Amino acid sequence: MRETNSKLLQFTIVFLVASALVYLIEYFIPSGKGGSLLFNLLFWVSIVEGAIAVVAAAEVTNGKWIAPYRRDLLGVYPLLLLITFLFVAFIPRIEYYPWVHEPGIWLNKNLFIIRCILFLLAAFYSAHLFARETLRGGPKKRFYAVIYLFVYVISQTSVAFDWVMSLNYPWYSTLFGGYFFIEAFYTGLALGGILTYVYYQRYQQIEGFPKAQMDMATLLFAFSVFWGSQFYTQYLVIWYGNLPEEVSLIVHRISHSPTREFSYLIIVLLFVVPFLTLISRKLKANPRFLLFISLVVWLGIAIERLVLIGPVLTVHPIPLIIEFVLVGGLFLWVFRQRDQFLVTAEA
Repeated sequence: MRETNSKLLQFTIVFLVASALVYLIEYFIPSGKGGSLLFNLLFWVSIVEGAIAVVAAAEVTNGKWIAPYRRDLLGVYPLLLLITFLFVAFIPRIEYYPWVHEPGIWLNKNLFIIRCILFLLAAFYSAHLFARETLRGGPKKRFYAVIYLFVYVISQTSVAFDWVMSLNYPWYSTLFGGYFFIEAFYTGLALGGILTYVYYQRYQQIEGFPKAQMDMATLLFAFSVFWGSQFYTQYLVIWYGNLPEEVSLIVHRISHSPTREFSYLIIVLLFVVPFLTLISRKLKANPRFLLFISLVVWLGIAIERLVLIGPVLTVHPIPLIIEFVLVGGLFLWVFRQRDQFLVTAEA
């Protein structure tokens, strides 16, 4: 326990330094209204929370296929603490949200900040408890899995409603929260596809891995269909309602270039390509192809985030790239530290 706390303290110090660097990048390099930082928050929080949710869902349903992937997917959870610090760096940019100057009971700056930080910290702590109990093989691992999934749904719903939907105020959609936590799960499965390629030789030594790989690839296929149904349902409600506050979001994005072309590309990347290719059992068994499809899914999510925030908050390429490389580098660093960290968590 002492070694685990020491490692978490090390992560915390590194994350604080990184967040300070991001703050300097955001506020000393001309970067518009903070779209670059919000993009990175939206992209990485979906991958990290989604990866842990994949393990939690497998534990709850007694999914044996998760065995080769469990430790590696759980190893990213300390990054939820980094995302919390990055959100703190984003706080001055909240001034650009359209509701700030006419706050209400729910949409007011102080409550917005408090609930977002609390939800992120709750996701981090519940993930910590779940990872520790699961790796120990403790009797309460399913209990903590359910707790994490509950917090995960709330956290991703907050990301959808507070970070994105309120950015387009007064546009609203009750489906938006579900759309986001399904997408996060999709990106978590895509991380599993990437791990299949990176650690293919090691995973092959685990009994039952070929079937586990097929199950994971089949879930990736299933969630491409699920995402397609969610996207269609979201669009259908907006189209059927035909109300200005519901139609405005779509019209604003498909009426102008390049968001119009990006919108069509998102459908191709997140539904058409995975659906048409992962039907093949042979391709599911190919680790190189799973890497390709997983990167396609991540690219689709990244473009979608740009389409959602780009028309409202300016996304400048220079701070976007610097921040993305910095956070991505920390993602890899934490991932490389996972074995040492998770071993102490098991003790």
